[in-house]
Amino acid sequence: MTGCATYKIVVEGKVQGVGFRPFIYVLATEMDLKGNVSNNSNSVVITAQGATEQLDKFVETIKERKPPASSISKLDYVQVSNEEQYENFQIIDSQTVSEKGIPVTADLVVCQECLTEMFETSNRRYLYPFINCTNCGPRYSIIHDIPYDRPNTSMSSFKMCDDCRKEYNDPLNRRFHAQPISCWKCGPELRLLNKDFQTVPCDDPIAEAVSYLKQGHIIAVKGIGGYHLIADPLNEASLETLRLRKKRDQKPFALMCYGLEECEEICVVRYTHERELLESIERPIVLLPKRSDHPLPENVAPGNTNFGVMLPYTPIHVLLMKGSFKYLICTSANISDNPIIHNEDSDDYRELTNLCDYVLTHNRGIVNFSDDSIVKCIIEDNSPRHHIIRRSRGYIPDLFEFMHEGPPLLAVGAELKNTVSLTKKNKIFMSQHVGDLKGVGLYSCFVELINNMRTFFDQKPEAVVCDLHPNFINTTFAEKLGIPVLRCQHHHAHMNACMAENSLEGPTIGVVFDGMGFGLDDKIWGGEFLVGDYKSFERCGHFEYFSLPGGDKCNKDISRTLFGLYYSYFQNKDLLLYLNNELFSMQQFEVFEKMVKQNINSPLTSSLGRIFDAVAVLIGLRAHANFEGQAAIELEQLICKSFDGMQHGFYNHSITNAGKLPFQISVKEFLSEIIEDVKTGTPNSLISEKFHNMLINIVVDACRVIRQKHTLNDVTLSGGCFLNTYLLEGCIHQLTKEGFHVYYHQRYPTNDGGISLGQAVHGLSVLGSG
Repeated sequence: MTGCATYKIVVEGKVQGVGFRPFIYVLATEMDLKGNVSNNSNSVVITAQGATEQLDKFVETIKERKPPASSISKLDYVQVSNEEQYENFQIIDSQTVSEKGIPVTADLVVCQECLTEMFETSNRRYLYPFINCTNCGPRYSIIHDIPYDRPNTSMSSFKMCDDCRKEYNDPLNRRFHAQPISCWKCGPELRLLNKDFQTVPCDDPIAEAVSYLKQGHIIAVKGIGGYHLIADPLNEASLETLRLRKKRDQKPFALMCYGLEECEEICVVRYTHERELLESIERPIVLLPKRSDHPLPENVAPGNTNFGVMLPYTPIHVLLMKGSFKYLICTSANISDNPIIHNEDSDDYRELTNLCDYVLTHNRGIVNFSDDSIVKCIIEDNSPRHHIIRRSRGYIPDLFEFMHEGPPLLAVGAELKNTVSLTKKNKIFMSQHVGDLKGVGLYSCFVELINNMRTFFDQKPEAVVCDLHPNFINTTFAEKLGIPVLRCQHHHAHMNACMAENSLEGPTIGVVFDGMGFGLDDKIWGGEFLVGDYKSFERCGHFEYFSLPGGDKCNKDISRTLFGLYYSYFQNKDLLLYLNNELFSMQQFEVFEKMVKQNINSPLTSSLGRIFDAVAVLIGLRAHANFEGQAAIELEQLICKSFDGMQHGFYNHSITNAGKLPFQISVKEFLSEIIEDVKTGTPNSLISEKFHNMLINIVVDACRVIRQKHTLNDVTLSGGCFLNTYLLEGCIHQLTKEGFHVYYHQRYPTNDGGISLGQAVHGLSVLGSG
């Protein structure tokens, strides 16, 4: 062959389960190239033979026209000898290599072509609830091992019929090598069960389920990563029943809207970016402001100015909603703080009988559980940016490439909002959201997840990174593994995660605000100003310590937090007079006073999250929190606008020991000022705005002090308090005005969901090449 050359091309990234091999086959055929393409455990490997000019064009075209759900992190090619002459181009069997390096892609939203087919009466998949193709359908949720081939998935037990086999083997067909391919003849079957898990006799389980939903029943529906509880949001009796069964008093329920038009009937979709998030292949829950004229009952999202909405992402969702419902409640099937139910062989599955009236299920197994992801938009420089709150279905699995290599590690994350991370060389595989490990059943999910991830990544950790807190469940787990344990302070992990996401080498100023983290001095930190890099840090400043009478009881009974904050500054009973004895009797006051004075179960904290709680009590917003962050969310939402400067003023603060580090931040003045504002009838919305503006001023002033000593201009913002949009946007704006370079989270959670990433990069830096 005149001018013939042979290239071996290796493509790494998100290239399995996204139609990459069929794409290569079609492209090579179009360009009259010969050779083959295959998967291995790490990559897609291509041998292409043809004219050198065509081969070079082929390589560039791969990058330009790659499948929409794919991403390329690395593409290498080399010219090899022409020892073998190829007659055509083929897809060959997957190879197995000794070292696995990349998991399969995330589960994909059902594509428009499949939806069109699903509603064509002449199509053999008409109304088929498991329709999928190379461009859509389940991936991560069904896989046992890689490479991503049908025998390694929960579809292995379903033998393809002749028609599906023909499509599967046809390189020009959209279902060529679509591993979950199936149809009415050969695929999974949908069944409707009653509370006793007996099959409900019916010809059409979908239609029967719709009928029951319209009657006000609650139905558990098996989705991609677990079961959802589905109910009609317009039926107030159903909502009340669902809250009672889930033991979820006030936390908002997620909504599924049939389409963007239906979403805009209940929400204000302000930015193109929000529309893009709603319609993205990840299909997360997007937090959007409620329309003032929306038709839904208050009990969907009580006391909240936002709805969390998503669009349908499976054929079952579409079939349930089309022509029947504009919106449905779509919340994880679990009792609060327990794992999402996903395995029919588990004890948790039997809990469905206590949660729902009927179960719409099927016999395709869920191997890897995942909750719905949650995102929102924030504004920086008048441009919307997305801000991930919970990173799960649609976004995982995914690899993060760090700047330093190290030994294989396991990072076990935080105890709340847990995720875990595995490392191999410089690659980090961070898991989906697990949850709060204190919940019944979540520990077993945590262990199951680690085992599955190790299989995908073919990784045996040589060390484990955990939190400093000695009593965390995952710390105990780490200590029992029998490998070296490296401990990473909680707020250092937050700062590390933000630095890594933004590709910063460090050192940086780290502003970390959250509810709690175990400190180097055995106290509870949470309002921190740090300077450091991935290996180590210095605590440059913090909010002054105050007591938490009752310890963990303050998480729910937030009136205790107010007592602890006030008494730490004033040591008098004036608070009783101010509150008119509505929250504390004299006897309770004296009990709390004794606890604080004698340090009886009254740990000291610098937590800004707890200060938010105290302010909510002080202005009469609430004295009891039904879920984590409730008081802070409601306090922020009183403002009802984005940050627009300090137009309405701010409360005063002071920095003590500013001449030396660590400095301390006092809010004593603020407490007196806010009490005076309440007494004079100042609206709570203005009090909240002035409080937030004070916090923004504190951040700017503290960073100025640190810059003067360390000559640093890079500032990272991390921790759960920065889920507060007003606070985050205000800090970005004001710090930028002062000449700081400001970095924050977008792709990874700013809350404890990002801790395992921060622990992982700490471990790689301490034990590896960093």
